[in-house]
Amino acid sequence: MRTGDHGKSWGPLEFIASGPEQYNETSLGVASNGDIVAVMRRTSPRRMLWLTRSADQGRTWSEPVPTKVVAGGPDWGGDFQKNQYHIFGKMPDLLVLASGRMLLAVGSVNLGDGGDLWNGPPGASYAGLFVSDDHGATWRRDAGFTAPNNLIPYDCPVLTVLKNGDVLAVHCAYDPKYKDHPDLGWTLGFHDVINVLRDVR
Repeated sequence: MRTGDHGKSWGPLEFIASGPEQYNETSLGVASNGDIVAVMRRTSPRRMLWLTRSADQGRTWSEPVPTKVVAGGPDWGGDFQKNQYHIFGKMPDLLVLASGRMLLAVGSVNLGDGGDLWNGPPGASYAGLFVSDDHGATWRRDAGFTAPNNLIPYDCPVLTVLKNGDVLAVHCAYDPKYKDHPDLGWTLGFHDVINVLRDVR
């Protein structure tokens, strides 16, 4: 949906992608070349993130393609594979910096099922950052988010730029000491955790 009056009213629903593929959890950003870029989770393959772009202000969109990750980059622990060439995760949040660099925060990175999380190593991070310097054509792994007191970064990351140019990242982390508590279920002692990201180029 789009607005021409700063959100006071909204136009009709428009489709970025549709069909049997079942896309959801969409995040939008305007690349420095003027394209609107959308990153979406797709249900099959499970939790693979796909990308589509529009060169006409969202009136038409390209055929979605899997995100392409260049080889290399840090290992965030857990089941993350260094030779993974697509982004698997959920709840992506896209942020375009004034420099044109695109940041993509992703939760549940490379986890096919919530049960995978509890088998990871102590201190593992399952939420992290991907970076693109070519308008989203390719991505590289940059950093896993961190949390204090043995909390494990996990899900729902969101990004925003601070006045000094740093990036504020907020994500959910869980407390593993509650993982077997019968009354907590999927909440597992969730905490909101803040990371401040600085460009070190």
